[in-house]
Amino acid sequence: MAETVRGINVVIGADTTKLGKALEDVNKKSRDIQSELRQVERLLKFDPSNTTLLAQKKQLLARQIESTSEKLNRLKSVQQQVTDQFKRG
Repeated sequence: MAETVRGINVVIGADTTKLGKALEDVNKKSRDIQSELRQVERLLKFDPSNTTLLAQKKQLLARQIESTSEKLNRLKSVQQQVTDQFKRG
């Protein structure tokens, strides 16, 4: 991350590989759900009154919410760990 303040570049380096690996499966699940959701949306354009597709869309949106909540919880956990390490020095 680099930030420019009045002509001075400040670069803060951090090793985020562990964070990336921790979120990898959640991100993959989210991409898969998003892909399925796009397919359902495409089919709904042809038949907007199809109740089966609407029910499937509802289930996919619920799964997407769960996935996002899980990602948020993991990020909060990592933030708490960083805060604890910062307090310890």
